[in-house]
Amino acid sequence: MAKPDNSLEILCPECKSMILVDLATGGVLEHKAPPKPKTFGSFDDALSALKSADQSREDRFRASVDAEKKRAETLSKQFDHLLKKAEEEDDGSRPKNPMDLD
Repeated sequence: MAKPDNSLEILCPECKSMILVDLATGGVLEHKAPPKPKTFGSFDDALSALKSADQSREDRFRASVDAEKKRAETLSKQFDHLLKKAEEEDDGSRPKNPMDLD
C-alpha cells in the first residue's frame, strides 16, 4: 500500500509494529505486525522443552503436596497447643449468653 501524503508512519518501540496514521483525522489507516520469531530451532528442541516443562511441573506439584502435609501437621500442633492453653485458663464458669442480656 502506498503511503498517502497526509499520513504518518510510526514504529512502535515496544512491539516493533508499523502503524500508518492519518494526520487529518488521527485514525489508524494500517497496522503491520512484526513477524513472529521462531520459538524453537528444531523439533528436537521443542520436544526437550516440553519434557523439561513436564518435569518442572511435576516437581512443583510434589513441593505443593509436601507443603500441604506440613501445613496440616502445623495446624494440628497449633490446635493442640491452643486447646491445652484454653483448658489451663478455664475457671469453670460459663460465658454469658447474649440472649440473656436483654
